[in-house]
Amino acid sequence: MADERLRKKNRLRGSKQFQLHFRQAHRRETSALVFYFKALDAEDCRLGLTVSRKVGSAVERNRVKRRLREIFRKRKAVWQGQPDRIDRGFQVVIRPKAEAVHCTYKQLDRQVQGAVERYLASPKRMEKTRRSPRRKSGE
Repeated sequence: MADERLRKKNRLRGSKQFQLHFRQAHRRETSALVFYFKALDAEDCRLGLTVSRKVGSAVERNRVKRRLREIFRKRKAVWQGQPDRIDRGFQVVIRPKAEAVHCTYKQLDRQVQGAVERYLASPKRMEKTRRSPRRKSGE
């Protein structure tokens, strides 16, 4: 059986990792979620979550995060187990919209699966986007 744990190497952590990711990511959107995809040279799949207070109370935000982590944890083995489709890995940051609170687990699962499938089928994913780094004020 494949390793279904969501290890530290499969998560984006820290603001520097998130900032770098947002500068180089491809954006996709569904009714309740916004995805930011970035190709990786390794065959890993990595997840980052950013949930604002606009989504709801702390209880609601945490419920959405738990559901998204579980969906990613269960699906990453499938995504990594398709060598004919994944020659490089990817990392994704998911930003839920306020509507995500009202979605069931199944609805969120369908949206995540659909967005990842569209990204993996996209020829854009093979490109590495390079954006110039933002300049800090005063430079």
